[in-house]
Amino acid sequence: MSLHCAKQCSCLASEETSCLGLKTSLQKYRMQDKYDVLGLMAQGSFGKVFLSRHHGTGIQVALKELKRAGVEESYIRMEVGILKDLRHPNITQLLEVIESQDKVHLVLEYVMGVNLRQEILRSHNNRLQEKDTQRIFRDMLGAVDYCHDRGIVHGDLKPKNVLIDTQGQAKVCDFRLGIQFRPGQEVTAVGGTLAYSDLEKISRQWYEGPPLDIWALGVTLYEMVTGDYLFDGCKSQIIKNILHGTVSYPKFISNNAKKLISKILNRDPTKRPTI
Repeated sequence: MSLHCAKQCSCLASEETSCLGLKTSLQKYRMQDKYDVLGLMAQGSFGKVFLSRHHGTGIQVALKELKRAGVEESYIRMEVGILKDLRHPNITQLLEVIESQDKVHLVLEYVMGVNLRQEILRSHNNRLQEKDTQRIFRDMLGAVDYCHDRGIVHGDLKPKNVLIDTQGQAKVCDFRLGIQFRPGQEVTAVGGTLAYSDLEKISRQWYEGPPLDIWALGVTLYEMVTGDYLFDGCKSQIIKNILHGTVSYPKFISNNAKKLISKILNRDPTKRPTI
Protein backbone atom coordinates (compact mmCIF):
# COMPACT_ATOMS: atom_id res chain seq x y z
CA MET A 1 0.00 0.00 0.00
CA SER A 2 1.30 3.43 -0.94
CA LEU A 3 0.29 6.60 0.83
CA HIS A 4 -0.67 9.29 -1.67
CA CYS A 5 -3.31 11.21 0.23
CA ALA A 6 -2.43 14.16 2.47
CA LYS A 7 -5.65 13.55 4.39
CA GLN A 8 -4.46 10.06 5.30
CA CYS A 9 -1.07 11.37 6.35
CA SER A 10 -2.49 14.14 8.54
CA CYS A 11 -3.83 11.57 10.98
CA LEU A 12 -0.23 10.74 11.90
CA ALA A 13 0.73 14.33 12.72
CA SER A 14 1.51 15.59 16.22
CA GLU A 15 1.65 19.01 17.81
CA GLU A 16 4.78 18.82 19.93
CA THR A 17 7.94 20.74 18.97
CA SER A 18 11.31 19.01 19.08
CA CYS A 19 14.91 20.14 19.32
CA LEU A 20 14.98 19.75 15.53
CA GLY A 21 12.41 22.51 15.24
CA LEU A 22 9.64 20.23 13.96
CA LYS A 23 6.21 19.10 15.02
CA THR A 24 7.00 15.74 16.59
CA SER A 25 5.95 13.34 19.29
CA LEU A 26 8.79 14.21 21.65
CA GLN A 27 7.98 13.41 25.31
CA LYS A 28 4.31 12.76 24.51
CA TYR A 29 4.67 9.06 23.73
CA ARG A 30 7.24 6.49 22.78
CA MET A 31 7.55 5.12 19.27
CA GLN A 32 6.23 1.71 20.31
CA ASP A 33 3.12 3.35 21.79
CA LYS A 34 2.00 4.30 18.27
CA TYR A 35 3.60 1.81 15.88
CA ASP A 36 4.00 -1.96 15.64
CA VAL A 37 7.28 -2.99 14.02
CA LEU A 38 6.56 -5.70 11.43
CA GLY A 39 10.05 -6.39 10.13
CA LEU A 40 13.43 -5.06 9.04
CA MET A 41 13.41 -3.56 5.52
CA ALA A 42 16.95 -2.21 5.18
CA GLN A 43 20.10 -1.66 7.18
CA GLY A 44 23.15 0.46 6.49
CA SER A 45 25.72 2.74 8.02
CA PHE A 46 22.99 5.39 8.45
CA GLY A 47 20.76 3.17 10.59
CA LYS A 48 17.85 0.78 10.08
CA VAL A 49 14.50 1.00 8.28
CA PHE A 50 11.56 -1.03 9.60
CA LEU A 51 8.19 -1.81 8.08
CA SER A 52 5.72 -0.69 10.74
CA ARG A 53 2.00 -0.22 11.24
CA HIS A 54 0.22 2.72 12.89
CA HIS A 55 -1.97 1.54 15.77
CA GLY A 56 -4.93 3.80 15.18
CA THR A 57 -5.29 3.61 11.40
CA GLY A 58 -3.55 0.40 10.38
CA ILE A 59 -1.56 2.37 7.80
CA GLN A 60 1.82 0.85 7.03
CA VAL A 61 4.84 3.14 7.21
CA ALA A 62 8.61 2.94 6.81
CA LEU A 63 10.25 3.71 10.16
CA LYS A 64 13.81 4.98 9.77
CA GLU A 65 15.77 4.62 12.99
CA LEU A 66 18.82 6.84 13.49
CA LYS A 67 21.03 6.49 16.55
CA ARG A 68 22.24 9.85 17.75
CA ALA A 69 25.61 8.34 18.65
CA GLY A 70 26.12 7.08 15.09
CA VAL A 71 24.83 10.03 13.05
CA GLU A 72 25.82 13.66 13.34
CA GLU A 73 22.94 15.85 14.51
CA SER A 74 23.52 18.16 11.55
CA TYR A 75 22.79 15.32 9.09
CA ILE A 76 19.55 14.45 10.89
CA ARG A 77 18.58 18.12 11.00
CA MET A 78 19.32 18.53 7.28
CA GLU A 79 17.35 15.46 6.20
CA VAL A 80 14.34 16.35 8.34
CA GLY A 81 14.52 20.01 7.36
CA ILE A 82 14.44 19.06 3.68
CA LEU A 83 11.73 16.41 3.88
CA LYS A 84 9.28 18.25 6.10
CA ASP A 85 8.23 20.69 3.36
CA LEU A 86 8.36 18.35 0.34
CA ARG A 87 4.96 17.35 -1.03
CA HIS A 88 5.25 15.67 -4.42
CA PRO A 89 3.77 12.42 -5.77
CA ASN A 90 7.22 11.23 -6.84
CA ILE A 91 8.96 11.84 -3.50
CA THR A 92 8.47 9.72 -0.39
CA GLN A 93 6.81 11.83 2.27
CA LEU A 94 7.93 12.43 5.85
CA LEU A 95 4.89 11.91 8.09
CA GLU A 96 6.24 12.35 11.60
CA VAL A 97 9.40 12.54 13.69
CA ILE A 98 9.69 10.74 17.03
CA GLU A 99 12.67 11.56 19.22
CA SER A 100 14.15 10.01 22.32
CA GLN A 101 17.36 10.68 24.17
CA ASP A 102 19.42 8.27 22.06
CA LYS A 103 17.39 7.82 18.84
CA VAL A 104 15.44 9.69 16.22
CA HIS A 105 12.73 7.87 14.26
CA LEU A 106 11.60 9.27 10.92
CA VAL A 107 8.14 8.02 10.04
CA LEU A 108 8.06 7.88 6.25
CA GLU A 109 5.57 6.95 3.57
CA TYR A 110 5.79 3.24 2.85
CA VAL A 111 6.03 2.33 -0.82
CA MET A 112 5.09 -1.26 -1.54
CA GLY A 113 7.24 -2.49 -4.40
CA VAL A 114 10.96 -2.59 -5.21
CA ASN A 115 13.79 -0.14 -5.73
CA LEU A 116 14.83 0.76 -9.26
CA ARG A 117 17.90 -1.49 -9.20
CA GLN A 118 15.67 -4.46 -8.35
CA GLU A 119 13.23 -3.42 -11.08
CA ILE A 120 16.09 -3.44 -13.60
CA LEU A 121 17.32 -6.87 -12.52
CA ARG A 122 13.89 -8.48 -12.70
CA SER A 123 13.16 -7.10 -16.18
CA HIS A 124 13.71 -9.01 -19.44
CA ASN A 125 17.44 -9.34 -20.17
CA ASN A 126 18.07 -7.53 -16.85
CA ARG A 127 17.40 -4.15 -18.41
CA LEU A 128 14.40 -1.90 -18.88
CA GLN A 129 12.67 -1.44 -22.20
CA GLU A 130 13.05 2.16 -23.37
CA LYS A 131 9.28 2.81 -23.10
CA ASP A 132 9.40 1.75 -19.43
CA THR A 133 12.57 3.77 -18.94
CA GLN A 134 10.81 6.87 -20.31
CA ARG A 135 7.94 6.50 -17.83
CA ILE A 136 10.15 6.00 -14.79
CA PHE A 137 12.71 8.62 -15.83
CA ARG A 138 9.91 11.16 -16.33
CA ASP A 139 8.78 10.56 -12.74
CA MET A 140 12.34 11.04 -11.51
CA LEU A 141 12.73 14.26 -13.48
CA GLY A 142 9.49 15.59 -11.99
CA ALA A 143 10.76 14.93 -8.48
CA VAL A 144 14.21 16.45 -9.07
CA ASP A 145 12.74 19.47 -10.87
CA TYR A 146 10.47 20.07 -7.87
CA CYS A 147 13.47 19.89 -5.53
CA HIS A 148 15.68 22.17 -7.61
CA ASP A 149 12.89 24.76 -7.83
CA ARG A 150 12.88 24.78 -4.02
CA GLY A 151 16.63 25.07 -3.65
CA ILE A 152 17.26 21.42 -2.78
CA VAL A 153 19.83 19.05 -4.28
CA HIS A 154 19.30 15.36 -3.52
CA GLY A 155 23.02 14.62 -3.48
CA ASP A 156 22.83 10.82 -3.78
CA LEU A 157 20.61 9.94 -6.72
CA LYS A 158 20.98 6.31 -7.81
CA PRO A 159 18.66 3.38 -8.59
CA LYS A 160 18.63 2.15 -4.99
CA ASN A 161 17.25 5.54 -3.91
CA VAL A 162 14.32 5.36 -6.32
CA LEU A 163 11.35 3.21 -5.31
CA ILE A 164 8.91 1.71 -7.83
CA ASP A 165 5.43 1.00 -6.42
CA THR A 166 3.04 -1.69 -7.60
CA GLN A 167 1.49 0.74 -10.09
CA GLY A 168 4.87 1.40 -11.70
CA GLN A 169 5.19 4.91 -10.25
CA ALA A 170 8.68 6.06 -9.23
CA LYS A 171 9.38 7.82 -5.93
CA VAL A 172 12.72 9.36 -5.00
CA CYS A 173 13.76 8.63 -1.40
CA ASP A 174 16.63 9.06 1.09
CA PHE A 175 17.61 12.73 1.35
CA ARG A 176 20.23 12.19 4.07
CA LEU A 177 22.91 13.78 1.85
CA GLY A 178 20.66 16.54 0.56
CA ILE A 179 21.94 20.08 0.12
CA GLN A 180 20.00 23.32 0.39
CA PHE A 181 21.19 26.11 -1.90
CA ARG A 182 20.34 29.51 -3.35
CA PRO A 183 20.36 30.22 -7.10
CA GLY A 184 23.95 30.67 -8.27
CA GLN A 185 25.37 29.55 -4.94
CA GLU A 186 28.34 27.20 -5.12
CA VAL A 187 28.52 24.24 -2.76
CA THR A 188 30.90 21.43 -1.98
CA ALA A 189 29.59 17.99 -1.14
CA VAL A 190 31.22 14.99 0.48
CA GLY A 191 29.99 11.43 0.83
CA GLY A 192 27.51 9.76 -1.44
CA THR A 193 28.00 6.88 -3.85
CA LEU A 194 31.24 7.15 -5.82
CA ALA A 195 29.95 5.53 -9.03
CA TYR A 196 27.24 8.21 -9.39
CA SER A 197 29.47 11.16 -8.46
CA ASP A 198 30.63 13.70 -11.02
CA LEU A 199 34.14 15.05 -11.59
CA GLU A 200 33.57 18.12 -9.41
CA LYS A 201 32.47 16.07 -6.43
CA ILE A 202 35.37 13.65 -6.75
CA SER A 203 37.87 16.52 -6.85
CA ARG A 204 35.93 18.33 -4.10
CA GLN A 205 35.67 21.50 -6.12
CA TRP A 206 33.12 24.19 -5.40
CA TYR A 207 30.27 24.02 -7.89
CA GLU A 208 26.56 24.72 -8.27
CA GLY A 209 24.48 21.92 -6.82
CA PRO A 210 21.92 20.97 -9.52
CA PRO A 211 24.53 19.67 -12.05
CA LEU A 212 25.49 17.07 -9.42
CA ASP A 213 21.98 15.60 -9.61
CA ILE A 214 21.92 15.92 -13.40
CA TRP A 215 25.10 13.84 -13.73
CA ALA A 216 23.72 11.15 -11.39
CA LEU A 217 20.53 11.04 -13.47
CA GLY A 218 22.62 10.41 -16.57
CA VAL A 219 24.52 7.56 -14.94
CA THR A 220 21.21 6.11 -13.71
CA LEU A 221 19.64 6.43 -17.16
CA TYR A 222 22.54 4.49 -18.68
CA GLU A 223 22.03 1.76 -16.09
CA MET A 224 18.30 1.61 -16.81
CA VAL A 225 18.63 1.07 -20.56
CA THR A 226 21.71 -1.19 -20.52
CA GLY A 227 21.31 -3.07 -17.24
CA ASP A 228 25.00 -2.47 -16.56
CA TYR A 229 26.81 -0.11 -14.22
CA LEU A 230 28.44 2.71 -16.16
CA PHE A 231 31.32 3.05 -13.70
CA ASP A 232 32.22 -0.21 -11.98
CA GLY A 233 35.21 -1.88 -10.36
CA CYS A 234 37.47 -0.92 -7.50
CA LYS A 235 37.56 2.63 -6.16
CA SER A 236 40.63 3.67 -8.15
CA GLN A 237 39.20 2.22 -11.38
CA ILE A 238 35.87 4.03 -10.90
CA ILE A 239 37.65 7.34 -10.30
CA LYS A 240 39.89 6.80 -13.36
CA ASN A 241 36.91 6.04 -15.60
CA ILE A 242 34.93 9.05 -14.38
CA LEU A 243 37.90 11.38 -14.85
CA HIS A 244 38.56 10.05 -18.36
CA GLY A 245 34.86 10.26 -19.22
CA THR A 246 34.83 7.08 -21.31
CA VAL A 247 31.33 5.83 -22.17
CA SER A 248 30.61 2.93 -24.51
CA TYR A 249 27.11 1.99 -25.65
CA PRO A 250 25.75 -1.46 -26.56
CA LYS A 251 24.39 -1.81 -30.09
CA PHE A 252 20.80 -2.22 -28.88
CA ILE A 253 20.63 1.31 -27.42
CA SER A 254 18.67 3.78 -29.56
CA ASN A 255 20.39 6.85 -30.98
CA ASN A 256 18.01 9.11 -29.02
CA ALA A 257 19.04 7.46 -25.75
CA LYS A 258 22.73 7.76 -26.64
CA LYS A 259 22.39 11.44 -27.48
CA LEU A 260 20.51 12.23 -24.28
CA ILE A 261 22.94 10.37 -22.03
CA SER A 262 25.90 12.00 -23.77
CA LYS A 263 24.43 15.48 -23.26
CA ILE A 264 23.76 14.80 -19.59
CA LEU A 265 27.26 13.44 -18.96
CA ASN A 266 28.99 16.59 -20.14
CA ARG A 267 32.26 17.01 -18.29
CA ASP A 268 31.62 20.74 -18.01
CA PRO A 269 28.85 21.16 -15.39
CA THR A 270 27.85 24.54 -16.84
CA LYS A 271 27.00 22.85 -20.15
CA ARG A 272 24.90 20.02 -18.74
CA PRO A 273 21.21 20.41 -19.50
CA THR A 274 18.89 21.55 -16.72
CA ILE A 275 15.97 19.36 -15.75
